[in-house]
Amino acid sequence: MVKEHKLTDIPVGDIKFDGDNPNRLTEEQEEALKKSFEEFGYISPIVIDQNNVVADGEHRVLLAKKLGMKTIQGYKINLESEAKRKMLRQIMNKLRGTHDDELDALEFKKIIDAGLKDDLINYAITDDKEINKLIDLGKEVTEDEFEPPKEPKYKIQRGDIYGLGPYVIIDGKEVECEVIEG
Repeated sequence: MVKEHKLTDIPVGDIKFDGDNPNRLTEEQEEALKKSFEEFGYISPIVIDQNNVVADGEHRVLLAKKLGMKTIQGYKINLESEAKRKMLRQIMNKLRGTHDDELDALEFKKIIDAGLKDDLINYAITDDKEINKLIDLGKEVTEDEFEPPKEPKYKIQRGDIYGLGPYVIIDGKEVECEVIEG
């Protein structure tokens, strides 16, 4: 059975940090988080332990303080140790999934087609160059754009003999041989 926790308003001034959060945001990412708050509102609750120490959402709390918010929604849960809180933080920070580049490309294209390319870039999701690279992954290659494979660096010709450890390769076929000294 999955335990459900009650979402509550937590006074921002009561929230504590342990100073060990390994998750860092660049200035651009902090600015993007601020823009997302302004555009979409506060939509992702934080998690604190019974001592009001953040387990998940430190950057959201810091931004809430900067924006002058008095309370922030979150879950206050009892954790049996500091190690459990840190483990929860690791889980929340790491289990976000990975992105499929082709599906990203299709989604970016839909966003751009809707006239929101600048917004996509402003939220620091990626830059213009990266968006174009991903979109190019989602395109089918036309005959004019197709590049044939490059010639191999080495060509094996009939009669060539190559030594490879205890083996000899003749005409591309591997044969076992004995080392004859003398």
